[in-house]
Amino acid sequence: AKNGHANVKKKHDADPALGFWCNEQRVAFRERRLDEHQIDSLHSLGFDFDPPKRCGSAFMINLRELTAFRDENGHLDVEPGTPLAAWCDAQRKAHLKGQLSEKRVDYLR
Repeated sequence: AKNGHANVKKKHDADPALGFWCNEQRVAFRERRLDEHQIDSLHSLGFDFDPPKRCGSAFMINLRELTAFRDENGHLDVEPGTPLAAWCDAQRKAHLKGQLSEKRVDYLR
């Protein structure tokens, strides 16, 4: 394993075809279209059928930063004037205006 793991993201910049193929294997696994031999073969490579979600969107990056802040500090009182505080304020304003999707509201709960 060139990278020491077999957890290839769906959007794998270095090899988009590999990312697509890995995603197809995950979908096939969820839909029970892989036979036992295929599953065993992928497991033997260390393939993760349910990798942690690591969306690279600005929302998810900031959400992960906010979660890390909470885990480290035990609260969500982000220091005013920081980029994270500005992002939190923007999420509150978007929510008040009804511009925040239910999915994002759920993430922030």
